[in-house]
Amino acid sequence: MHPYINTAIKAARAASQGILRAYDNHSAIHIDLKGKHDYVTSADRDAEQCIVDILHEAYPRHNFITEEQGELTYGDENEVTWVIDPIDGTTNFIHRLPGFVISIAAQKQGKLEHGVIYHPITDELFTASRGGGAQLNGNRIRINTATKLDDTILSLGIPRDTASLEQYCHCLKQLQGSIAGIRRSGATALDLAYLAAGRIDGIWANDQKPWDMAAGILLIREAGGIVTDMDGGDDVFQKGNLVAANSKLIRPLLRLLRDNAITT
Repeated sequence: MHPYINTAIKAARAASQGILRAYDNHSAIHIDLKGKHDYVTSADRDAEQCIVDILHEAYPRHNFITEEQGELTYGDENEVTWVIDPIDGTTNFIHRLPGFVISIAAQKQGKLEHGVIYHPITDELFTASRGGGAQLNGNRIRINTATKLDDTILSLGIPRDTASLEQYCHCLKQLQGSIAGIRRSGATALDLAYLAAGRIDGIWANDQKPWDMAAGILLIREAGGIVTDMDGGDDVFQKGNLVAANSKLIRPLLRLLRDNAITT
C-alpha cells in the first residue's frame, strides 16, 4: 500500500479507539448543535484532532479540509490536502446506531489520490488509491454489474429542508415502482463504500460536503463505478450532490431522477 494509505489507516484506527470508548460510555458524550438537526459531539472533535495530529506529524507541509475545524493550511496549494470526516453518521452515533464511519481522503491539485473509510463497529476497512483499485480488508472489491434498474437496490439521501420534500417524495414514488428496493444507512460515506463493495447498486445524495464524499467517490471509481453530479457532469464538490452507479445504470438512473423534477 502507498505510505499515505498506511498513515491514514493508522490515524483512523487510533481515532476509532476514542470513538468506541465514547460509544460504549454514552453518558460521557457532550453534544452541541451546529444547525437544525446538525450535531457535533466531543467524540467528533477528539477523533478529528487525533487524525490531524497523526497526519500532520507525518506530513507537516500537507493541508487539511476538516468537518469541524475547517481549512488548516501548512503548505502551498500544490501540496496534498487531506479531507477528513471524523464521524460520518453523527446522528446515528448519538443514538447508538452502528451506521457511522471515519472517512479520510488525500487529494492533490483537485485530484483524489487516496481514500480510507473505516467502520469501527464492524472493523471493515475500505481503501483505494488512484489507478490501484479498491479493497475491503485487503481484498479487491468491484461494483455490481446489474444492467436494469428493476434489479437494483438504491441508496437515496433524504433532504433536510421541507421545501424539497414534496419533490423527493414524488421521485421516491416513481423509483419504488422501477427498482427492487431502497436502503439508507444514515451515513453517506458508508453508503458510498457499500456501493463500491457491491452491496447496493446505486446512490443519489444531495446537500453533501466534500468530507462526506471524497473517500467514497474514489472507492467507487476504483471499483469500476461512475460518479457524476445531477447534471451528469463532474462538479460534484461544487454542487454538493452526486449520483453513482455502474456504467450500465448511471444514465437511466440520472434520467429517472431528472424526469421527476429533482432540484439540486
